[in-house]
Amino acid sequence: MNLVSKVSIPCTVGSLTELQAQAAGETFINKLLGTDCFTKSLSIVNKDCSKLDSEKKSRLALALAICHLDQLGLPAFTCRPSMTLKQCADDIKDNRQYTTYMEFLSNVDT
Repeated sequence: MNLVSKVSIPCTVGSLTELQAQAAGETFINKLLGTDCFTKSLSIVNKDCSKLDSEKKSRLALALAICHLDQLGLPAFTCRPSMTLKQCADDIKDNRQYTTYMEFLSNVDT
């Protein structure tokens, strides 16, 4: 089963709108608890996918992977904006987390 089949990738036709809809569905409680991962992912995109450099693409893929793993009730890794990409990657603990991240990265990077 493809781990990322339920979440579309931003920067493709229509998927930015889908990400905005997911973010709009997050409540104040989500934001208070820090579980507003779609809102956080949307802030990385900043509504202009054409201007994403490789670091922003990596951060977007990391953020979406975390959202997806959380939605499935699976253990996710930690990646805060204050962390370097290496620190984020170092927190990826298992093959499922890595595969999920790589699926998002390969789609974001197209």
